[in-house]
Amino acid sequence: MTYVIIAQMGLLLFSMLQKIAFWPLKGKAILTVCYAVIIFLISGYLTDISRSTIETILTSYPVKVNWSVAVILEAILMIAYCFTEKRWHKLLSYYPGLLSLIAIVFFQTQVLFALPGINFDAFAWWSMLAVIIILMGGSMLVKWLYSTRELCHEMLFITNLLLIILCILITGII
Repeated sequence: MTYVIIAQMGLLLFSMLQKIAFWPLKGKAILTVCYAVIIFLISGYLTDISRSTIETILTSYPVKVNWSVAVILEAILMIAYCFTEKRWHKLLSYYPGLLSLIAIVFFQTQVLFALPGINFDAFAWWSMLAVIIILMGGSMLVKWLYSTRELCHEMLFITNLLLIILCILITGII
């Protein structure tokens, strides 16, 4: 089950990178700075959480259902972005995918648990730097890989369909 959650978090992050790939550089920079500051501020609280607490939260059925509903709602917004035109498309283009921030925090906790004895102050700075590199570099890489917006929208649609399928797997509906 842990691998399904890791895959879902990775797809959330990849979905956000696809969404912001064709944003102007100024928009990417603002989003990156906001996410980096949030990650820096959250880092102090992550040091108080134990691995068993995270495992307990991730195995709780009500938490899994609530998380799946949130992810499905975000996936619906991303899919709607792929198919809308004019006014709705412009409005939905400003939504970067806020659950990707939770995915970044999840990956940050996994790194924190994998590196025992790490300096927590340095970890906060390194996490902030990693977010800047991942968001700016990742979005530029996606833009380079997908040369057209249409291809990026198609891949965004497929990514969000996979997210919905993983939500069904996580809740155990099948």
